[in-house]
Amino acid sequence: MFRDGTRRQFLAATTAILGGLGIASTTTADDHRSYVLEQDGDCYPVVPLSGEDPVEAFYEWDLAGRSYSSEGTRELQESETSLLFLYRGPEGLSLVVVHDAADDGTPGGTVSFELQGVPADATWAVKDDLYDASTNVDTWEINGTELDATDENVTDDYNESSETDTDPVENETAGNETDGDANVTDAGDVGTDFDANVTDAGDVGTDSDSNETDSDDNETADTTRTDEIDWWWTTGRTDGGALRGLAVEDLELRVEPAFNDASELADKPNEGEVTSWELLSGNRDDPDRTELDLAEPLTLRTGSCGDDASMPTATAGNGNSTSADIEDDEGTSNATDVGDEASDEDDEESE
Repeated sequence: MFRDGTRRQFLAATTAILGGLGIASTTTADDHRSYVLEQDGDCYPVVPLSGEDPVEAFYEWDLAGRSYSSEGTRELQESETSLLFLYRGPEGLSLVVVHDAADDGTPGGTVSFELQGVPADATWAVKDDLYDASTNVDTWEINGTELDATDENVTDDYNESSETDTDPVENETAGNETDGDANVTDAGDVGTDFDANVTDAGDVGTDSDSNETDSDDNETADTTRTDEIDWWWTTGRTDGGALRGLAVEDLELRVEPAFNDASELADKPNEGEVTSWELLSGNRDDPDRTELDLAEPLTLRTGSCGDDASMPTATAGNGNSTSADIEDDEGTSNATDVGDEASDEDDEESE
């Protein structure tokens, strides 16, 4: 039995040790949930990639280094390939999208996504690209409102420390520098308002995307919205984003894709092409990769592949189809043939 003082010292020491090892430091409320992706009749289990960094730090949209690309996902990137995956960090569950690979020499590309069923409180922690300059090409329409990077809602929480250390204008070489979307010919167009993290009234219920947390373990998406994003990027860059706040019990997020010539910005000068769309799942260092259909919409939802009522009926051992293992709305199993069982019992009694 510990004396009070000794016990407190023991607990404090133990907490410090566990904290130093990082044990359970990234445990989040949605750990008990499972996720699947459905596309064109196929269903794939999805295991979120996980890390100790908030999703904006994991994504690392690079302002200070002038790559205007996702530096944090370089090891995952593939040329002319669009990536889609879930990321679980200390501030909740996020959908991450990364188009193309940085410094790969390919001539960029164009993609449009319409996301339906977005939880009303979800926020775009990373908007790559959205910034205050005439060279900005990407468009972000959140819940029917197109975001304007020049308004007072522009924030730069993630890049604040880098802006303190480096003045983007003083280190700009006019005429030779390129941004994430187009060639910059006027250093005056490139200021400290470059930002991958823009908050707008359309992002309901937050003042700052990078400080968003999922506070309700059992939150449900009672209200949802539709977001539309159009990306355009140039040679050797990436584009993408991170949507945080998906840890809801009834997530059903539908993505309507439009790649290349089908995208909204296909009329902009660009010879690039996205040739592959991949779902990443599992280990962050070596995730499983599943090829998706570029022309088909997909749905990302909570649950498992076997819990959908539209799944084929299982075949019982006697060769007859049965739904005995499928639960109805009351949580009870459906009887397969109650009438037959009752008649058998009557036969036994009459004998």
